[in-house]
Amino acid sequence: MIDEQLEDESLNIQLVELENTDPNVLGKRLRYGNKSVSPSVPLEEKLLMTCWMLGNTSSYREASKIFNVSKAVVHHIFHHICNELTLLAEKYIRWPTPEECAIITDSFENQFGFPGVVGVIGSCSIRVREPPGNSGNDINGIVLQAVCDDKMLLLDVYTGYPGDTTPAKVLPKSPLYDRLACKNDPLIEPHKHILGNSNYPQLATLLTPYNEDGNQTHSEQELKFNRLHKMACSLIDDSFEILKKRFRRLEYIDVTRVNVANKVILAACVLHNFAILQGDYYSPLMDSGGEVSESVGAGKVIDNKVADTRGQSGRQQTDRHKEMKWTKWSTQTGLCDKQQTGGQNENNYLEGWVGQVADMTWTNC
Repeated sequence: MIDEQLEDESLNIQLVELENTDPNVLGKRLRYGNKSVSPSVPLEEKLLMTCWMLGNTSSYREASKIFNVSKAVVHHIFHHICNELTLLAEKYIRWPTPEECAIITDSFENQFGFPGVVGVIGSCSIRVREPPGNSGNDINGIVLQAVCDDKMLLLDVYTGYPGDTTPAKVLPKSPLYDRLACKNDPLIEPHKHILGNSNYPQLATLLTPYNEDGNQTHSEQELKFNRLHKMACSLIDDSFEILKKRFRRLEYIDVTRVNVANKVILAACVLHNFAILQGDYYSPLMDSGGEVSESVGAGKVIDNKVADTRGQSGRQQTDRHKEMKWTKWSTQTGLCDKQQTGGQNENNYLEGWVGQVADMTWTNC
């Protein structure tokens, strides 16, 4: 019965094998750690049960029938394994090394014509159950803020704020913000940065688009800048879509305690990265029986293919980039002073940029 329910979930097989690929982390902890956590249920079945729960919106009752255990056991195992997975966040959700950053920036430039891009930042809301006594005026959700790279691998995760909190308010409260502003131990090297939409503040290490609201007139160079910026930033939206489609539990987490919901969200983020690192790519097309693409929607970014799906090859975008009049940013206040520099090209447009901050951050759980 279990095999029939899980036969199409390749991630389940890989997660069971995690104890073999990394025996000192998850497998060892679960086998020899807390003996009281349903010892009669094999570890493999606990992992499969957790994957099934994360991949479905079904109830504990349905899971108990499939796995032939009580609802209480399903609940206990699911939250225990999610908690253990959060302990792997430091290993699977981390900021890239300088060497890895160089590869990522080359990929972004080839795909979108943007030099120096380490990742893109964005946020989404995860629905949770309404807490008892809630006035009904608050949006029942939790904000998930994340930074992803060119392959939609999550580099930084922060969650816990109410679902109606704007990105401009969440980012300054996150550890990432301080690390983007610290000059003593830079997280991002000089001449490198992340991209974010207009909801985010402009920083020396966070590049946002020109404001197109109102009657303000923009030059062709600024409009090109915004078009390329928007295409690059779509990667984080694709990442969230894949995360929610693959782990459908994130459509609605039936808990009222924020710390518990945070752990479920973070566990899904860990598995999202684990799947990508294991070469297990997911496409929303799988849900409709369509052909699986190996481009952006499948969670697999291949330089030319990704660019082609957006109507341009990587080289064409690079050529467009060379035509652009880039801007020079003020690093004295940490905010961007958008003043065109005339004939400045991609080799010196980032002159004066200061990459800033500290070590990895991944959650507030």
